[in-house]
Amino acid sequence: MEPRSSTKNILGTDDLGRDMLSRLFTARVSLTLGVVSVGIAFLSVPPRVPGRFLQRWPDNLIMRFMDIILAFPHILLAIVIVAYLGPGLRNAMMAIGSSTSPFCTDCPGFRDGGVREGLRDGGPGVGASNRRIIFNAIFPNCLAPIIVQASLGFGAAILDAAG
Repeated sequence: MEPRSSTKNILGTDDLGRDMLSRLFTARVSLTLGVVSVGIAFLSVPPRVPGRFLQRWPDNLIMRFMDIILAFPHILLAIVIVAYLGPGLRNAMMAIGSSTSPFCTDCPGFRDGGVREGLRDGGPGVGASNRRIIFNAIFPNCLAPIIVQASLGFGAAILDAAG
């Protein structure tokens, strides 16, 4: 299964005669799609951190909106968004990212565990401000589930775009 090289194909061809350079370029497009889609999906995370800590109405409003989005299958929602925006890679990335954002917003780190650990580690009992508690205690406790969710969402975004 060695690639066969020739002067016409810089990286050669595989056993079926497909150009390896064009296949490498296609992988670059898929990886870009995955990274941008996950990035768009995680734009819903920063408003959730202070809302979850303060436990005010904005957090409830954000989560009720995300519950409405979760009521629809995310691939169907992405198809509807692409149909509205029009064809193209940029629109596909925006559609996939926005349709999978509820999975990132409701990450397990934002549930009571991450908030409780953050309050225990750098709580208001030591005189810390809310901003300091959010960014130095709560957000680091929520970072591990966010990284796991991003790595799972990366592969799902590529599969959704292929579908």
